[in-house]
Amino acid sequence: MNPNQPITAMQPIFEQLAAYNQWANQTLAGKLRTLPEEKLRQPLASSFPSMHQTVLHMWVASSAWYRRLWPQDGVEQPGLDYGGAFDQVVDNMLRLDARWLERIREAAPGWLEQSIRYQNSRQQTFAEPVWQILWHLFNHNTYHRGQLTTLLHQAGEGQGIPGTDFILFCRLPGNTPVQ
Repeated sequence: MNPNQPITAMQPIFEQLAAYNQWANQTLAGKLRTLPEEKLRQPLASSFPSMHQTVLHMWVASSAWYRRLWPQDGVEQPGLDYGGAFDQVVDNMLRLDARWLERIREAAPGWLEQSIRYQNSRQQTFAEPVWQILWHLFNHNTYHRGQLTTLLHQAGEGQGIPGTDFILFCRLPGNTPVQ
C-alpha cells in the first residue's frame, strides 16, 4: 500500500479489521461461554469488576460508537447496569460486530474521511474522522480481549484459552491478505 494514497484506499483494511474483530470476539466468547454465570460475575481485579462486566463494556462501547455513526439504525444502547445473562450480552455484541462489518463493506467512497461530531458520556463534544473511530473501536476491543485472557487466568480458567492474534485470523482459509 502506498503511504501517499488517500485514506479511502484503506477501506479493505478496515473491512479486514472488522472481520477480525468479529472472529476474535466470537472465538474468545466460545471459551467464556463454557463458564457458569457465577464464575463470569466473580469479582476480579481489572478495569471492570468481572468478566461479565468487561464483555458488557465492550458491547456498550461498540453500541455507542455505532449509534454515533448511524443513529438512524436503532441499535440498542445498553448501560453498564444491563441485567441480562452473559449469553445475551455476547449474542448482542456479536450481532453488532456483524453489523459493523456489513456497514463497512457497504460504505461509500470517501466515507472514512468524513468527520463525525458527537458527545461522549461526559457530554463533551468532539469531532473525528470515521477512520480514527474505527481504529479506536477495534483497538479498544483488542485491549479488553487481552484483559479477559488475564481474568480467565485469575479465575483459574487459563486452560484452553484460544488465541485471538490478528495473524491467526489471517492464516485461516479464505482470509486473504489485503493488497
